[in-house]
Amino acid sequence: MWADLETVRAVSILGSWRGFALPTDLPVERVLNGNRWHGKRLVALTPSRAGVKPA
Repeated sequence: MWADLETVRAVSILGSWRGFALPTDLPVERVLNGNRWHGKRLVALTPSRAGVKPA
């Protein structure tokens, strides 16, 4: 599936992204939903943990 997708420039994915849990019936799915997990905010193109922040 992923191999069939077109590539994008890294700068085009900066910003806030809403995430979701895939229905797997694993405990982590309930944890994400219970914590009202939203997604990620990508704020920089540098390879550091500072560039990814909770949304």
